[in-house]
Amino acid sequence: MLNLTTPQKTQATILYQSIKSKLPAPKTILMTLMAGSTLLVTSSSPALAEPIGYGALINPGHIKRAPATTAARTLIFPDKQSVGTLTLYDDPRQESRNSTQFATVKCQGVVKIPPGKFIVYRPNDRFFIDPSALSKIPPDGIDCIRLKFYAMTDSEDGGGDKALAYLTHLTGLKYIDLDRAEVTDKGVSALKPLKNIEQISAFGTMITGTCFKDLATMSKLKVLNLQNNHILPESVKQIPVSFPALQVLNLGHTLLTDKTLAPIARLSQLEQLEISSNPGITDQAIPHIVALKKLRRLDIESTAITGKGLLKLSPLKDLKVLVADASSFKGNDAAMLKKQIPGATLRLIVKQSRSQDNEEIKSIFAPMSRDRGL
Repeated sequence: MLNLTTPQKTQATILYQSIKSKLPAPKTILMTLMAGSTLLVTSSSPALAEPIGYGALINPGHIKRAPATTAARTLIFPDKQSVGTLTLYDDPRQESRNSTQFATVKCQGVVKIPPGKFIVYRPNDRFFIDPSALSKIPPDGIDCIRLKFYAMTDSEDGGGDKALAYLTHLTGLKYIDLDRAEVTDKGVSALKPLKNIEQISAFGTMITGTCFKDLATMSKLKVLNLQNNHILPESVKQIPVSFPALQVLNLGHTLLTDKTLAPIARLSQLEQLEISSNPGITDQAIPHIVALKKLRRLDIESTAITGKGLLKLSPLKDLKVLVADASSFKGNDAAMLKKQIPGATLRLIVKQSRSQDNEEIKSIFAPMSRDRGL
């Protein structure tokens, strides 16, 4: 029998939820233009908010998810206390769509999982104190890990990297979520034995991409989210070398320029690309983007690409969604673009000033940042 319970919340989780509740509520207004095919979006969302379409980009529905095994599984955790929560789904798609159809199980003692379940592990604070708690989990025992770690004191620094080193025997692991976790390139490099990884999400971490060379073993990687990280130019060059099968790539807010974006043109299988919040990207980057023949979704919000530059996207016949700043378009640029790519939905973003919001966000996150710029 499964021991169903309410998932336990770590100190970091509770802190994050309390912070999230204090953030200014996003205000979004949608207006339909051009016979309902073009959206004008007015947003005053905070700078740290996830972008429009974030869920669709990072958990794209057309990429099929599957558990490491469909057989029944027996997982052995420490007897004395739980080291987190397992969430069990009948359909892997339910996890990426925030479905309410799931069961939860404490990670304590012997846990028997019925066949056909998709297993997501969420560690609690006890796991980070002693990551060896997973040592008895079989290689295909967990399908997805959502690892969240914030060092609240100096003594906890490096805890995220330490925890990653204890995941290397889980060679059946396919999906890993490191969003907003304090992990570095050194820690992520330890994951190189995990050759079956298909998705990595690392929104707002401490990595610069020097780990990508070590992760070249992950030839099955399809989805990579690097938004809100300082990714080095040489690391961008390594992306198509280490991850040639990528279908979804998020490089939003990563200090990209026209020159540093150029290597991405080599990702022949890429279908979704987000390069938003990179003001160093201009019309000169268009040739690199047009080289991505299979591209279906492109987000260039908060770049310096103009409406005139976007008219050069016409060779992308499979493009279905284009997100851009309304201010980029002059005159009839938008109408001309719609004629050139009739099958695409154009979403135009109109921004409002949010400097006051940014100051409030900085003050809220100050206890967690501890002057480290997180």
